[in-house]
Amino acid sequence: MRAYRQGVTRQTIRFNLAMVFDLEQIYLKGKVALLNNSLPLVETFAVKLWGGESFEDLKTNLVDDETTTLLYRQAPNAMQDAAVLFLPNREYVTSVEAQELNGKMGDRLLVMANTESAPAPWSVEYGGKDFMDQMESAKSVVRTFREQSYVFAEGPFNGWKMTTFRAYPFDWEIYIESLDFKLIKLGDFKEKPSPEKLEALTEAYEKENKILPLEKVGKMVKDFRKAEERRKRASPAGGREPPPSSSRSMLVSKSNKRRTCVTMSRGK
Repeated sequence: MRAYRQGVTRQTIRFNLAMVFDLEQIYLKGKVALLNNSLPLVETFAVKLWGGESFEDLKTNLVDDETTTLLYRQAPNAMQDAAVLFLPNREYVTSVEAQELNGKMGDRLLVMANTESAPAPWSVEYGGKDFMDQMESAKSVVRTFREQSYVFAEGPFNGWKMTTFRAYPFDWEIYIESLDFKLIKLGDFKEKPSPEKLEALTEAYEKENKILPLEKVGKMVKDFRKAEERRKRASPAGGREPPPSSSRSMLVSKSNKRRTCVTMSRGK
């Protein structure tokens, strides 16, 4: 809430969804499985806004035909209401419905979460270029939600397992996992480093530590084997995804969506 208290009412955040879902399985299990497994994490985040105080109710609804999910946090005082759009698709964020939501929220907090993991992914970093035929509409969305107030992401980069972390108002922190599985900090940055900057940083690290390409390949093989072992231990019998509980079901009716919109119309 630091950014909100300094007047930033529209923000983008990115949770490390690998903590709750095996992202290597996304092509087998699909984005709905990602949604069902990660939704409790985002619900906890929404409830704990305002330090967990002034909480009355949390309404969760699917607002498109894929994964775009609206979590609306109600407070006793309507000015402390807040909303989170989780896994929001490109088509939804440029829609009239999304524009209406933005307008109704007024000075209240509205957050876009994990846009990079939506079925039609996008990122504020690309300035709308990843929207293709919706680029003009997207530019306004990107400008509005340009503040990345929280980012915790892990993934491969230039042969290394890289971790990116940022919590407003602090600097961006970049780490890689060394050959002996230790976390090595590459630096702190006022702005998020570009891919070219990150490549230069990793290459400088390799040169300084005299790391051979073959050693990097060996580390990647070890990472793959470790991931396979974790996957086997975590996989339910038969390797099938367990069905979501009824309380987590994302199949909501249009009447539920309308009810949420009424809630968002509360006085500013």
